[in-house]
Amino acid sequence: MSNKCNSLSPISLYIHIPFCKKKCNFCDFNAYEGIDDMIDEYESALIKELEFWIPSLENKKIVSIFIGGGTPSRIEAKKLSNIINIIKNNTYLSSDAEITAEVNPDDIPDWELSTLIDSGVNRLSVGIQSFIDSELILLDRNYTEQFAKKQIKKLKDVGFTNINLDLMYGLVNHTMDNWIYSLKQALELEPTHLSCYALGVEEGTLLKYRIEQGELPAPDDDLAANQYEHTSKTLLSYDYNHYEISNWAKTGYESLHNSSYWNMNEYLGIGAGAHSFMSNNRFSNIKNPREYISAIKTMSLNVNQQQEIKMEQVTEGEKIDESNILNEAMLFGLRMIRGVNISQFQKKYNIDPRLQFNEQIERSKNKGLMIENNTHLKLSEKGLLLSNEVFEDFI
Repeated sequence: MSNKCNSLSPISLYIHIPFCKKKCNFCDFNAYEGIDDMIDEYESALIKELEFWIPSLENKKIVSIFIGGGTPSRIEAKKLSNIINIIKNNTYLSSDAEITAEVNPDDIPDWELSTLIDSGVNRLSVGIQSFIDSELILLDRNYTEQFAKKQIKKLKDVGFTNINLDLMYGLVNHTMDNWIYSLKQALELEPTHLSCYALGVEEGTLLKYRIEQGELPAPDDDLAANQYEHTSKTLLSYDYNHYEISNWAKTGYESLHNSSYWNMNEYLGIGAGAHSFMSNNRFSNIKNPREYISAIKTMSLNVNQQQEIKMEQVTEGEKIDESNILNEAMLFGLRMIRGVNISQFQKKYNIDPRLQFNEQIERSKNKGLMIENNTHLKLSEKGLLLSNEVFEDFI
């Protein structure tokens, strides 16, 4: 199907795997431990939902696939390979599509890595989080620093050349020295991409409960800001391009999939709780895996009834009006270090962002949070540290 690809509009696919060996105390994602007995049924449901959507992808070119979770490495590599092959055989998958799978270090020894490579997975995102054993224990990670390093080297040895490492700063009881150490260990492994995030204390998590009960102190926001500044300076000296607030990459290794989100391109989510954005509609699947499996089993594959049946299994869906589309385009655009391209925004949405958002832009400029030049609107260095303050003004 590759001959037709160049004339088609781009779309990205997200495939959600909700299984975890142990759910981390900071995690508020749609992930569950102790439900591995549902893996086979869940795989069947994923395939049925995917087959259901194939007719809607006839005029789309799939430019990226991201298999996330949860923990995709909790299921056999051959199951992921089977899903990818269905996509390859039934859609227009770009020949240079970025295909990413998330993996935890402790699952790597049991994964059939050669099967992953043969399936077309060409990028791995490894949730390291820290290279300090005491912090790994605090974060409910079931491996040590040395074990994690060994697994990253193993991935390289079997042929994976595009590897992202996730790291977290601003941890509970964190220090600058600890962060400097973790970042240094990551750089010694020479990943092509680094995602560095401040720990978020989210509602409904065990971490938030422990902080509220006084068992743990809250993270230090000032320390996190200093750690972020150190990260930016350090990664620049190692020739990583800072292309999004929390993401750095070697030249040519910027995440195509995540960039699709930030550029407001279409994406389709498959699986429990997966979110989609198509034709200015946002919708999401049932979150609970067991309820998702049950709903998929009742779906008909009658193409004529496709959209009606689809909406029966969607928990939330809305048509995004023009003002919200413009707001989101600014929010996502400002996440990119290059900022919002004024002429491209005007061409795509038929309005100059400086006119549409004059008040918000002027407020941010007056606070030193935003910079305007002849071509772009972007966050200043101070704005990167206080990005939430800027974004809230656009909501």
